[in-house]
Order: sequence, then C-alpha cells, then structure tokens
Amino acid sequence: MPKAGSLIPDISVFDAEGRSFALREKLKGRHAVIVFGCLT
Repeated sequence: MPKAGSLIPDISVFDAEGRSFALREKLKGRHAVIVFGCLT
C-alpha cells in the first residue's frame, strides 16, 4: 500500500474514451484521489 504523499508509479492508464496517457505527467503538480477498479 503506497503511503500518502508518495509518488505515483510511472504508468499509462486509459481515459473514458479509451485513450492512453501517462498518469504521472497528467497529474504532475496537482492533488488527486485515484480509484482503481470498475466504477459501473
């Protein structure tokens, strides 16, 4: 389990339209809550 405030892994994920993007680059300098799993 990652600790609060730790860096996120350098991974690529998909948005709602199926486009891939680098998660670390997209969130750089921002605060975020990340939920993994199916949200439907």
